[in-house]
Amino acid sequence: MRTKHGGKYWGKGWIHCATCGREFYRSPIRTEITVCSRACRPNGQPDITKSCPICEREFSVPYKQRRIIYCSRACAYKGRKTRLNQIPLKCDNCGREFSRSPALLKSHGKNHRHCFCSKKCYAFFMRQYTKGKRNANWRGGISSTKNNAAKGKGNRLYKIGTYFERKARKELEADGYYVVRSAASKGIWDLVAIKSDSIKLVQVKVRSSAISKDRTLIESFTCPQNVRKELWRYLSNGQKEIHRHENGLWSPIETGRYIRGKFYLKGGGS
Repeated sequence: MRTKHGGKYWGKGWIHCATCGREFYRSPIRTEITVCSRACRPNGQPDITKSCPICEREFSVPYKQRRIIYCSRACAYKGRKTRLNQIPLKCDNCGREFSRSPALLKSHGKNHRHCFCSKKCYAFFMRQYTKGKRNANWRGGISSTKNNAAKGKGNRLYKIGTYFERKARKELEADGYYVVRSAASKGIWDLVAIKSDSIKLVQVKVRSSAISKDRTLIESFTCPQNVRKELWRYLSNGQKEIHRHENGLWSPIETGRYIRGKFYLKGGGS
């Protein structure tokens, strides 16, 4: 039976704190509690002596840190490696041997091909491994960014023009021509193609803004009758046009489009 004592009902659950002596209520079931709060608990409970499972050294911890198992971080690291059955691996970048837990390897995927000991090795390896044609964003070596010149990578338009000049050179060489390329775009002709029965002077253009100026220069250029003057235009969406100047007139020779690396003429054929 409870009786009122000092404004409280004094019963079986009310005890005095072993540290500060304050009166508090304790559940009758929790007979192991002897202090009123966490602040009083470390002083109310003695330090616990434990033995490290790695180095077997005895050490003592406060009661509130009673869940500590190892005496130091070094022993905790060794114990973690032993406890998780880590798999030994070798870094694909620096060659250093290290270990990873099976759960971590599983989270990276079943078909992982490369392993790295640190983020630094991963970043260095990916810079080398995903360079050029091995990169998923490879677009034939042409950059579409407008700030390449600001980054010190050279003139963007010059790089695009060089790419298409080399592409036209490969097409002419596939037809049996011996091709000489005039670099730096200092003259009228970008390519000079020579064959046993014909000679071609080719101007390769990507932009359409300077076509009229180039046509005027090509028309004013004098050459023997067996030499053909041609203007090759590479347009967007893989389109290509070839115009030939002959007897004072311009006539289209080929018009088509590149589809998956293969050139198809307009109206059929390839």
